Amino acid sequence: MEKNNIIISETDNMELMKVDFDNIYKIHIKAVDERLILTKLQISFLSAPFLVIVTLISAKIIKHSVLYSFETIPFYIFAFIFICGLANIIPLIRFIEVTGTHMRTARAINNFRRFYTINLASKFEDSNWTPNLPTDPNFPPTFSILSWSSFNISFFAIINSSYITIGIFGFDGNSPISASGFFIIIILSIIQYSMYYFKGKIRPFLNPRPQNELNEVEI
Repeated sequence: MEKNNIIISETDNMELMKVDFDNIYKIHIKAVDERLILTKLQISFLSAPFLVIVTLISAKIIKHSVLYSFETIPFYIFAFIFICGLANIIPLIRFIEVTGTHMRTARAINNFRRFYTINLASKFEDSNWTPNLPTDPNFPPTFSILSWSSFNISFFAIINSSYITIGIFGFDGNSPISASGFFIIIILSIIQYSMYYFKGKIRPFLNPRPQNELNEVEI
């Protein structure tokens, strides 16, 4: 291969491809690990109010009987619930960002797999072997409503919205178990979940990715 007066042998080509694939795979693994860390962080935020309430009751700062009614629960507990729900939106946004990174690197790996599958097709025919993983560089899609990431984001969006609503209503001494309470939870959940859709679908039109010079497949 000769381009711009630089001669690269076939062996060098394979080494460069191997380095490229290894780096892509490292990004893929790092994105998976960060998603797990962010999931644990979100669970920590959601469990924090329960731990605080148990601690206050164990230390006899409050009596367990005050939890029987929204009117008797101390205002600072509702404030803490509100803060936890609001703060948990930050790792949720980062989780959505990392999910996009995970999907893009997965497609890049599939594109690499597609490359060697096409170029070594004759050898695979002789051995009756085919890749048992996707070779479609458009898979997996960044936005998929039935994916595990979508369910994960939906769950935390609903819980975050519930915490925020409980904090607001409880701070005023009102019960969130009402039509207006459920309406606010639904609206806040839709707003948070829409960030996943915007990131996966609309953003490429506003901030298009660089073109691939070798083919027209978007990775």
